[in-house]
Amino acid sequence: MIKKKLAIQIAQRIGNGREETTKLLDVLCEVLGDILDAGVFVHLTGLGRLTVREYPAQKGFDPRTRGFINMAAKKSPVFKANKSLKGKSNEAGA
Repeated sequence: MIKKKLAIQIAQRIGNGREETTKLLDVLCEVLGDILDAGVFVHLTGLGRLTVREYPAQKGFDPRTRGFINMAAKKSPVFKANKSLKGKSNEAGA
């Protein structure tokens, strides 16, 4: 689902306009990004937990040059779904 469709569904449920809901989603994404940049995890009850995982530097293989390359350490956001969300997705697939 894309952000536009998500905004439409949220707007219909809470009775707001789509543009206002889209702005709310933009601000939410911006705030979550700022919090994760600060190294703090975000726990959303009923949804799950957002954290930042750090990956160490490592060596990789470049198939074009057939040589080894050094890949820098990196950080990546990770989402772990809550049990209730996992249960809903399992029920929907059954």
